[in-house]
Amino acid sequence: GNWVRKGDRLYMFTPNAFHLSDLSLPETLKELSELYKSVENKCIVTAREESLRNKITRTLLDLGLEIPKYGLHMAPVGTKNSGHWKGERIVEIINKTGFEKAIFYDDNSKFIKRASKVVHEKLPNLDFKTIKVL
Repeated sequence: GNWVRKGDRLYMFTPNAFHLSDLSLPETLKELSELYKSVENKCIVTAREESLRNKITRTLLDLGLEIPKYGLHMAPVGTKNSGHWKGERIVEIINKTGFEKAIFYDDNSKFIKRASKVVHEKLPNLDFKTIKVL
């Protein structure tokens, strides 16, 4: 049921609920974790739903990563445009903290593009950089 044939190739659809499963959670640290550990003023803005907060928190702690100083921000259940939501949340965080510079790391190019658009429209003077994580 999760496969489709296109010409001579067979493709698997990504299951809609994969991001809800424990299989989607990391089990080992990536190189980027060293940067995460070294930064004091950080937050996590994730498209994972609020209902997964306990799993995400447990995973961070199990991997030896601290809960970020400025919070773990999780998408409301049913969020349709996660990139836009991330941009809105980043704007809220910047407005609350007064930071003049932010760096946004994400592994999804579409989320980066949509979040950047929101941030640049609402905070045109913010020194805002994005980095695509592989």
